[in-house]
Amino acid sequence: MSTRTDAFGNLIEPRKGPKGKKPEEKKAGRPLLFEWQKQVASDNGPHHTTRHVLLTLSLYSRKDGTGAYPAQRTLAEDTGLGLYTINTHLQLAEHEGWIRRKRRQSERGAHVSPEYQLTFPKGKGVPGNGTPSRGENARKTR
Repeated sequence: MSTRTDAFGNLIEPRKGPKGKKPEEKKAGRPLLFEWQKQVASDNGPHHTTRHVLLTLSLYSRKDGTGAYPAQRTLAEDTGLGLYTINTHLQLAEHEGWIRRKRRQSERGAHVSPEYQLTFPKGKGVPGNGTPSRGENARKTR
């Protein structure tokens, strides 16, 4: 095993996994978030305003396309668009199959911003991974 040093001459030790386990190998290919963003931004993507809202929404998402919880007011501030426009284009994106909204409630029962899941519309799945059905979560494409 070769030894490596950083820019300051400090020894860099190879990464080791948890005791008794091999380190996880990096998955081949790009993260699904990137593939989703690429398709949204393509000529076959949604309307340009919907595209702007979706790409801004994706900044809050995990790499697997889940865990985006921004309030519509936050998206409005980030995009420079009005709340009505944000709501309209989120509804349009959901109808076209680019996102799925899951309602959430606080422990006290109050409604909070939904979780947005990035999805691929029917016929626009990740190349090489099959095409998920309309509204199928992006992480389920493998």
